[in-house]
Amino acid sequence: MNKINSLTLSNIQSHKKSIFKFHPGINSIIGPSDNGKSVALRALRWIIENKSPGVPFLSHWEKNEKGVLTGKGFAQLSTDTHKIKRKRSTEFNGYMVMNNETGKKDKYEAIRAGVPDDLVKLFNMSDVNTQWQLDPPFMQPPAWTPGKVAEFFNKIVKLESIDKAFKSIAAKKKQNKTNISMASQQLTEAEESLENLNWLPRLERKIDKLEKAEQDLASATAEASVMRELADEYRALRGSIVKKYNPLIELEGKIEALEANTADLKVVVEAKEGLSTSMDEFLLLRKRVTAQQPYIDLDSAGLIPKLEKVMARLNNVQEQKKVLKQSVDSYNKVYKEVTEAGEDIKELEAQLPETCPTCGSKL
Repeated sequence: MNKINSLTLSNIQSHKKSIFKFHPGINSIIGPSDNGKSVALRALRWIIENKSPGVPFLSHWEKNEKGVLTGKGFAQLSTDTHKIKRKRSTEFNGYMVMNNETGKKDKYEAIRAGVPDDLVKLFNMSDVNTQWQLDPPFMQPPAWTPGKVAEFFNKIVKLESIDKAFKSIAAKKKQNKTNISMASQQLTEAEESLENLNWLPRLERKIDKLEKAEQDLASATAEASVMRELADEYRALRGSIVKKYNPLIELEGKIEALEANTADLKVVVEAKEGLSTSMDEFLLLRKRVTAQQPYIDLDSAGLIPKLEKVMARLNNVQEQKKVLKQSVDSYNKVYKEVTEAGEDIKELEAQLPETCPTCGSKL
């Protein structure tokens, strides 16, 4: 049980700073008149009920350095668990609470005559626990009528709260009954509506088929897009191959012609070698003849016409030699072009896919 251990008053009427210490059981405050006994009760009710007395409450004890009244004062209850201070000043008007065990401090602004619920639980007291000095004898007629006595007991047992609770329970019971009735009606309507929706399972199956068809369509569309891209690449590669291959066909024709000319060239080269030998012999012979010319009559011997024919053949051989040299150079040039074209074709073949994107056959 949380007991009140002391009451402290500061700058309240006749009390500059007073501390009332209480003991278990009955406590009495005794003293001459006008010495502040009633003030202690007023201060206690100020804390418990948050009701300021109708007389000037704060006193003249609190002054600042200029001697001006500060208007500050407080009343504090100390219990087993907390210190509860009701303070009033120009800066703050409300409650200050400290937990004795943890040292935690909380502030509560005073709102008119109301007391915060947290503090009501700490006090465990109300106006039924106090009585003013000039109040009539407790529960004695004629001041205490039967109605007033009943009202007092109602406060003690909190009958008003019980009535409110019963009224709230009855209202909620009625509301729940109405909600149950409405819910039952809605359930019946929902069941009827559900019976009218017996076509939904068929619709769900159709929707599943439609979703699968949409997935298949999306997959086919993606595959078609890939095929179009492969086809575009194939056409581009094919165009490049054709562009490279046409000159190759022309080169193949030239190669065939060159190969035929090469055979003729071999014959001519052999003839040239024979003619070269004959030419060397002829020149040697001519040199010898020239040396013996004073002694030989070339015309009588019929050698001049023969020599002229030989010289003509030699000149013809020289011309053929030039032509053959040009043919050999042309052949080498064409052979180089063919080799380069073959390398280009190999690069294009390396870029081709393993299978044809249009027919699927292996390339």
